[in-house]
Amino acid sequence: MNMEEKNNEVLEQLKEIRDLNKKRVFWSRITAVLMAVFVILTATVVPTLISTLKIASDTMITANDTLIQAQSIMTDLTTTVEMMETTLDSVTKLVNDSSKSIVESFDNINSIDFEGLNQAIEDLGNVVEPLSNFFKKFK
Repeated sequence: MNMEEKNNEVLEQLKEIRDLNKKRVFWSRITAVLMAVFVILTATVVPTLISTLKIASDTMITANDTLIQAQSIMTDLTTTVEMMETTLDSVTKLVNDSSKSIVESFDNINSIDFEGLNQAIEDLGNVVEPLSNFFKKFK
């Protein structure tokens, strides 16, 4: 091989090296841009994400507290309903007992012999009237 061929071969290799270096520089620039975008996004998104997660955590705590309060209210309502059922049962029993007493009272009133009572009052009046007249004389 002569010198000129060696030079041409070296020149070709240098051209290949230059082309490879251009590609490396190109990809290095793209990598640098992508890294810069990643760093910027990370710097802006991460604090927002942390803030959002904090708000979500606070919301979940509040929701949990609300559920605990709702459970307590439901327990109180259940107790109140049970008490109302007991009271209603007592009132129903009282009404039934009172109704029976009223019915018995009306039966007793209806069983009174008013004709006999009127006759007894009239007879008493007949007995008391002469006595009354007798005692009027002593006044």
